[in-house]
Amino acid sequence: MITINNYKTLFGNIQAAHEQLNSYGFGEAWEIETLMNQEITYPCLFVVPVASTTMDQVQQRTFRLLVFDLVKRDDVNNSQCTEVWSDTEQVLNDLIKILREESDSYDLIGDVVLEPFKEEFTDWVTGYKADVIIESELNTNYCDIPATSFVLPGGSTTSVIIEDQNGATLETVQGGGSYRVTGLTG
Repeated sequence: MITINNYKTLFGNIQAAHEQLNSYGFGEAWEIETLMNQEITYPCLFVVPVASTTMDQVQQRTFRLLVFDLVKRDDVNNSQCTEVWSDTEQVLNDLIKILREESDSYDLIGDVVLEPFKEEFTDWVTGYKADVIIESELNTNYCDIPATSFVLPGGSTTSVIIEDQNGATLETVQGGGSYRVTGLTG
């Protein structure tokens, strides 16, 4: 099972390997401003966890990927903006290719829609963003839960009824308890 910490590391490794990305951030969208208030070298990849869906045997997580670069505020002809869009769209496509092809531990689900944005945040960055859905296996084994017993609403615990071959109840064992079965021969 892949955790959020694993994904944070994965995206950081992808950013570090991509020669056109110089900075990386992971967190909520408002934290982009915090990153910008620090020493940042553009272009930047910022990843926002959006949602997590637990299904029968898999976990699907949605991440918003933002790739952006700095533009001049006085670019009246938007020529720099167009150049940044071109570059950041390509970088985002590179990231999607990497996510699709580089691991058997997860799958990128569905088509990815890339959306341009312009002059956002305090640094007036421009770029592309996309929501990606990544699916990985989920261990659904109840025995792996780190709990000694489960208490149902109302205070009762789970129990196991032990019956003989005729359906007669031999014992009721509360969650976390034990019962020894003795085999008779003859």
